[in-house]
Amino acid sequence: MRANLDILRKNDPVLGKLIDLIGELELYKQDNHYLSLVKSIIGQQLSIKAAEAIFIRFIDLTERSIIPEKVIMLSDEAHRKIGISYQKIKYI
Repeated sequence: MRANLDILRKNDPVLGKLIDLIGELELYKQDNHYLSLVKSIIGQQLSIKAAEAIFIRFIDLTERSIIPEKVIMLSDEAHRKIGISYQKIKYI
């Protein structure tokens, strides 16, 4: 990671100043790609606090099993009751 940041600093002085100011970010990889996608969809255009609250309700709704086969069996109304819009339900 450090080598990549050094390359960015060298090639983009503006970005380099930001890197120096902010520092190295901690990145992590989520193995459950569907879970990451659902969390991103739920969080779009919401405050962090609202997104977290809805996502926690979604986890409870799915009984902690966020897999496509389980989610597809849930009704639109079940999604709506926990605060997910119809448009986001289509994407999920």
